[in-house]
Amino acid sequence: MSTPDYYKILQVPVTATSAEIKAAYRRLAKIYHPDKNYAGYSDEETFKQIKEAYETLINPQRRARYDAKRNRATTFSSTNSQAKAQKKNYNFSEEEAKRRQYYQQHYKKPNTNSSKSKQEPPVPKQSSELKYILISVPVAVALLLLMIRIYEQPLQKEPLVPVSDSILHSEINTPESPYKGVFGKTAYDTTSLSVIKLVNRSGHDAIVFLENDSQKVVRHHFIENNYELLAENLPASSYRVYYWLGDNFSYKQFLFSRFMGDFRTTLDVDSAKERIDIKPTARDTFGILLENGAKKDTLLLRKIFSH
Repeated sequence: MSTPDYYKILQVPVTATSAEIKAAYRRLAKIYHPDKNYAGYSDEETFKQIKEAYETLINPQRRARYDAKRNRATTFSSTNSQAKAQKKNYNFSEEEAKRRQYYQQHYKKPNTNSSKSKQEPPVPKQSSELKYILISVPVAVALLLLMIRIYEQPLQKEPLVPVSDSILHSEINTPESPYKGVFGKTAYDTTSLSVIKLVNRSGHDAIVFLENDSQKVVRHHFIENNYELLAENLPASSYRVYYWLGDNFSYKQFLFSRFMGDFRTTLDVDSAKERIDIKPTARDTFGILLENGAKKDTLLLRKIFSH
C-alpha cells in the first residue's frame, strides 16, 4: 500500500511551518468535520484523513519519520525506473561479444600443436580454485546487500503502460497558479467570509479561472484529478467560473504559441452554469463540481486569455 501524501491532503507545501499546518487543518476541519455539517459538505472519511495528516505533520518526531519514509519511497521508485530503462536499452550483440571475449580469455584450451603451449607448465588446480573464490566472495556479498535493500523497500506493482506514457505527468501541483505573468497579482480580501469549494472529479487535471464582474481573472489555480480546492478571501463581486481540462501539463509547451505552459492533451473548456455572488460579510459556501464534457472550445479559452 502506498504512503498517503499528507502535504497534499492538507494542501500545504513540504516546507510548511507548524503555523501553516495548523491554519490549514482548522480551515479544512471547518468544512469536513461530521459534527459541524458546514453548509452540507461534511465528510467523515475525508476528515479522518485530514486529522491523521495533521497529527503526523504537527509532531516533529512523527513528521521526521514520515518525511524519511516518503523520501525512501520516492528514491526507490526512481532507482527502479532507471534500472528498467538500462535493462531495456542493453544491446544484445554487445552482451554476446563480451561473453565470447570472456570465454576466449578464460576457458579456451591452449593449442597443443604450438611449441609455446608445450613449453608452458599447466596452471595448478589450487591456483584456479583460489581465483574463483576471490571472484565469488565479492559477488555473494553484493547479492546479499541487494537482497537486504529489496526486503527493506516494499515492492509496488506498476500498471502495464507504454514507456512513453509512464514518464508523462503534470509538472505542477495543486493549488499553484501557472499564469501569474498573464493575469497579474492574485486578489485577496481578508474580511471576506465566503468560500468556493472546487472539486475535480473529471478524470483529468484541471485549471480553473475565477473572473469577476469586470471580466478580470482574479484567481486561477491548478487542481489535480480527484483533488479539491477551497478558494477563500475572495473580494465581493459576481464571479464566473471557467475550467480547462487536460493531461500532462508542461511548461515546455506554449499555449497559442505565446504563453508558457500548456496541456499536452487538451480535452475540454467549459464554464459553470451559474454565476457566484460573493457578498460583503456574508458567510456562504459554494460548491462547484468539475466534470468531463464533450467539447473543446478553443474560442472560449482565447476569450479567457484576452482580458
